[in-house]
Amino acid sequence: MATCAGKKTKVSRNPYEKVILLIKDKIKEEYLNNLLVEIPKKYEKIGNLTLFPETSFSSEIWKEYMEEICHIYKSERIAVKSTINDDNFRTPKVQFLFPFDCKDPWVMQKELGLTIHYNIERSMFCKGNITEKERLAKLDCSNEIIVDLFAGIGYFSLVYLVHSKAKFVHACEWNPAAIEALQRNLQANKVQDRCKIYVGDNRMESPKNVGDRINLGILPSSEPFLQTACECLNLETGGIMHVHENINLFDDSNATEKYANKLKYKIGDILAKLTDKNWHITVQFIHKVKSYGPRIDHVVIDIESRPQQENK
Repeated sequence: MATCAGKKTKVSRNPYEKVILLIKDKIKEEYLNNLLVEIPKKYEKIGNLTLFPETSFSSEIWKEYMEEICHIYKSERIAVKSTINDDNFRTPKVQFLFPFDCKDPWVMQKELGLTIHYNIERSMFCKGNITEKERLAKLDCSNEIIVDLFAGIGYFSLVYLVHSKAKFVHACEWNPAAIEALQRNLQANKVQDRCKIYVGDNRMESPKNVGDRINLGILPSSEPFLQTACECLNLETGGIMHVHENINLFDDSNATEKYANKLKYKIGDILAKLTDKNWHITVQFIHKVKSYGPRIDHVVIDIESRPQQENK
């Protein structure tokens, strides 16, 4: 393209276009179309790593271009991700394309001012929970003890500690890879002195009768762990639970409100049996985090539970 002065302007190209230019004169035309479909239009940047969808650069011929592709995406490492392993830890499937013998699977990224490290081959990081993190970050928990069940790499524990200024956080997790990342992240954000990690099954290893606020963040359903959450709650003063749930709205557009009401009564029954007291249970708020396809919502239901005062 020429300007009015006759000078050529530099054409700005995106990475997809740059990869096409890289190979189009080097590959026979009959093979080129098959390779073009393997060039991804979407990708994720995580620190110095670029993560592509599973089918990206899958043909053997791409190996000779990987270093140049790395430069195009301004990365030091390139990997592809596929479906999550069907194991108890929901381990991600990640394959490094460059360097070919990559021995460092750890990545670092910033979110909400937090420094977050994790092993990309063994742990996941869910950007879709950002609205819930932002919501929790606005809380004042300076006088509260938090119990974070299914703490993972510190998705919510770090928010409570750094932004909500929690007095103390009990973080419960059983995945060794997540625990290693959580330890690194507590130190990286300089909050390790206000957090204790409980290693093992939440139902057996979590602290009892201590929490002013319970984070119950397991999907697709937190309901099987309500008993544990209630046991973690401070049974003298009560507190608030943040209960994560996937809600199916296909058959009933009011399913979320109905489910929240069901949780309210279930929590009340559990607490009554634990304490022989009557409890006042209220649904404080329902926050929609994100949607999984049509008519399935990830929500967080805030439930406040307080023991009723006995009449004298």
